[in-house]
Amino acid sequence: QFQQTSSVVESDICGRDADKKMIINWLTSDTDNMLSILSIVGMGGLGKTMLAQLVYNDPRIEGKFIVKAWVCVSEEFDVLNVSRAILDTFTKSTENSDWLEIVHTKLKDKLRGNRFLLVLDDVWNESRPKWEVVQNALVCGAQGSRILVTTRSQKVASTMRSEQHHLQQLQEDYCWKLFAKHAFHDDNPQPNPGYNEIGMKIVEKCGGLPLALKSIGSLLQNKSFVSDWENILKSEIWEIEDSDIVPALAVSYHHLPPHLKTCFAYYTLFPKDYEFDKECLIQLWMAENFLHCHQGSKSPEEVGQQYFNDLLSRSFFQQSSENKEVFVMHDVLNDLGKYVCGDIYFRLEVDQAKCTQKTARYFSVAMNNKQHFDEFGTLCDTKRLRTFMPTIRIMNEYYNSWHCNMSIPELFSKFKFLRLNYCRYLKEQPSNLHELTNLHRLEFVNTKIIKVPPHLGKLKNLQVSMSSFDVGKTSEFTIQQLGELNLHGRLSFWELQNIENPSDALAADLKNKTRLVELELEWNWNRNPDDSAKERDAIVIENLQPSKHLEKLSIRNYGGKQFPNWLSNNSLSNVVFLKLHNYFKSSLDGIVSIGADFHGNGTSSFPSLETLKFSSMKAWEKWECEAVIGAFPCLQYLSISKCPKLKGDLPEQLLPLKKLQISECKQLEASAPRALELDLKDFGKLQLDRASLKKLRMGGHSAETDNGFDSQKTFPLDFFPALRTLHLRGFHNLQMITQDHTHNHLEFLKIRECPQLESLPGSMHMLLPSLKELVIDDCPRVESFPEGGLPSNLKEMGLYKCSSGLMASLKGALGGNPSLESLGIVELDAESFPDEGLLPLSLTCLRIRDFRNLKKLDYKGLCQLSSLKKLILGNCPNLQQLPEEGLSKSISYLFIGGCPKLEQRCQNPGGEDWPKI
Repeated sequence: QFQQTSSVVESDICGRDADKKMIINWLTSDTDNMLSILSIVGMGGLGKTMLAQLVYNDPRIEGKFIVKAWVCVSEEFDVLNVSRAILDTFTKSTENSDWLEIVHTKLKDKLRGNRFLLVLDDVWNESRPKWEVVQNALVCGAQGSRILVTTRSQKVASTMRSEQHHLQQLQEDYCWKLFAKHAFHDDNPQPNPGYNEIGMKIVEKCGGLPLALKSIGSLLQNKSFVSDWENILKSEIWEIEDSDIVPALAVSYHHLPPHLKTCFAYYTLFPKDYEFDKECLIQLWMAENFLHCHQGSKSPEEVGQQYFNDLLSRSFFQQSSENKEVFVMHDVLNDLGKYVCGDIYFRLEVDQAKCTQKTARYFSVAMNNKQHFDEFGTLCDTKRLRTFMPTIRIMNEYYNSWHCNMSIPELFSKFKFLRLNYCRYLKEQPSNLHELTNLHRLEFVNTKIIKVPPHLGKLKNLQVSMSSFDVGKTSEFTIQQLGELNLHGRLSFWELQNIENPSDALAADLKNKTRLVELELEWNWNRNPDDSAKERDAIVIENLQPSKHLEKLSIRNYGGKQFPNWLSNNSLSNVVFLKLHNYFKSSLDGIVSIGADFHGNGTSSFPSLETLKFSSMKAWEKWECEAVIGAFPCLQYLSISKCPKLKGDLPEQLLPLKKLQISECKQLEASAPRALELDLKDFGKLQLDRASLKKLRMGGHSAETDNGFDSQKTFPLDFFPALRTLHLRGFHNLQMITQDHTHNHLEFLKIRECPQLESLPGSMHMLLPSLKELVIDDCPRVESFPEGGLPSNLKEMGLYKCSSGLMASLKGALGGNPSLESLGIVELDAESFPDEGLLPLSLTCLRIRDFRNLKKLDYKGLCQLSSLKKLILGNCPNLQQLPEEGLSKSISYLFIGGCPKLEQRCQNPGGEDWPKI
């Protein structure tokens, strides 16, 4: 897929300060040109992309451009695909049109009048006509727009008629610094001077290439003898003659263990700059039998994680974006992979007329938006072929509907791995799938497949991953179809009420699905089960006992009156997540008491459980847990919601939790377990442990706590000395929030929908010194801020549906607050805003919404906000125009919505207020 990323690890960059300064000066300098282009030119591995990332994320350019985009182009320069990728990145959406004219029209609309920065990374195109077609859609931006290009070729830069900055090899001292960081553990030289002497000679051979220095340094980090370093220095591989291969990288590859060489080479099936998910790549390695597991040792998944991390630490993979699970291989390493693999790995570009090598064992085809592939040519003559993999660079509708017009036995008879994930239009699999006798793994996650192909269970070594199974009433959709399958990963059973013979559930043999780690059992919510159905539900769930390796379990809309035995006999010792949810449209029957049939009578129950959720258990009245001493020893999060009959105590054995959530349990009267975070709504009476509580969220209309105060009228902050976050919502009788002592920990205070609240905590400026965020929402009787104003460290404030008196006291409360950066105001009755001197000069973001009578923005009140970057105007129907004098030059982001009169004047082109923006 097109790589759209701009992340960079700055600590891995050295010796590029002068280059960075030059490019930033170019980006920020004034120019009369509507569009300027600069190409960073240099050989592979010099760090062109990292330098561009460093510049792209520099705060000095933040205010210079309205929109920014980063697109990795790579070798194939398809005009439509590149244009779509640019549009997608600017709009943060997906464009599926096949018409270039439509794509360019949308792109022009997005950029018209906006000063933009576009980075085109890794460009190879030397065709000027192709580039000019793309460029024509980019010339409508505002004056000062920039395109920054990275390329290996000076001819590419000339094709784009760009300025050029030639990136040179690192200087000697920077080379040593980067090498030493990777070879000597954070730049700490080895005590043996022999290491330094040999290391300097190896650094010299790396030719000033950062990628080579990192790779060879990571290799040497694991070599503990000077003789090992000498062997690497004297390796004949340094003399490699292929001009496309970096010798240092070839040396690093040569010294990889055999299993890592195999895993590295497999990536060459993917196009250059192809982003990949770590877990998916490990699954592919597993399907190819690359992961060697000794009996009784680590699982294949654990071995795959170790292999992956080894390659990552040696710089053969690198992170591709802020998502730490997404990675990419540098294209120079991709070249190395193709070089060392020869014809065993074969990657075909559909648009290239290239014959498949008969010696190929692994074959991939880059589809590039083609929905059909019938151009296999001599593929069926490749007798050694074991892997066929279509790769799609742009994940869109084509990926979901792609298919191959060839019968399965003809092409796939020797394949080991078949993945059909996210093919949303795929409704069924071929009936002769069982003929793939060599198939080891089959995946069809998030498809519309509802029927398992017949006889699939004959493939005894087959691993199957499927996300859901709808139980039907006909023989084609019965649950026993799954009995012979080796299921992996996650599976949801839906419509379990359709199981008429409970023995069918037993035939599914879930108890022996040891690789199934997530399971959801769900009956239809829109039913009113009679006694016969409830008895059948109880037998069915008993027969659906999962394996002891299960980690996550959810049970929804179960109609039985008791839990299955396997839930209480400690057979689920590895479960970390458990959710019980019952909701019937017209029935309140179900579980009445939770006791031994749930957690057993032993000394420990659910020893690994971390998250436990009960929801909509409308018949549940009591939780009995006295007999179990070590119940839930690892529990961190407990949630109980919509259980209106639950009363009595909660288990006393619960250890301190990270979070406790109780909602709509009005009859619950109990001592709450100790927790760092409490989320309470409509919860009856609870006795709280206040000393260690860090976060408290309370809501509802009938809440009371047995702590010596009536929370319906008064909330004393002093009762919660360690509190960092407090959110009160929906207390209709709350009048006061009191405090007498300093609270050094409270950072976030939000008070919403408290119509009787008359005042905020007194002396906030002194007693809440750490407060960073304050939100007052729909508290109309609060007429003023406390004397002394607001805390000086306050950075963000929201005032929603507040009284005119509170707004009138805003100026005095803020005073010269040096820290406030963000202010949002909703529903203020004013015709002009803001008054001069009302808002602090430190403000960087101002949000105004639902000012129904607002007619104008006061220029004097706005222009003094020299730090303001974002101005958001929403639903101000009478706002006529922007100030005659325009807006502050510091504003780089302006949003206008629900302001029809102003929106019309701000249209581009032709709007009367457009020149003011």
